[in-house]
Amino acid sequence: MTKKTEAIQTFLVRTVLVQTVLPAALIVGIAYNALVTVNGEEGRKAAHLLREEVAEQTARLDEARARTAALSDHADRLLTASLDQDLLEERLRARLGLVAQDEYMVRMGDVDRLAGLETLDDPVQYAALRAGGSGR
Repeated sequence: MTKKTEAIQTFLVRTVLVQTVLPAALIVGIAYNALVTVNGEEGRKAAHLLREEVAEQTARLDEARARTAALSDHADRLLTASLDQDLLEERLRARLGLVAQDEYMVRMGDVDRLAGLETLDDPVQYAALRAGGSGR
């Protein structure tokens, strides 16, 4: 081959490389980097998922702190130094249904249910309320 033919072939190879292969490789590289940016381990989707997880864990932490504060307050109220005898007696009476020998207990739910009996004109509703149902 002559030098001129060899030079033309070299020029054509360089031209093909510069005009075709190099731009294609750059496009592939840019596309790959864009894909990794969006879907990679440290990409936008991963960051969004991490933000959601942080928000969820923060909410759980706030709930745990509120529960801890409520339990701490409850424990403080159970101490004998801060225990209110009247409040304790009222709670025991309400929860256990305790009354003294000279007292009567009337539960407000029973009073409300009986008060509803007087305003009913329908005998079926009256019988249902008297039996303990809602009737309404």
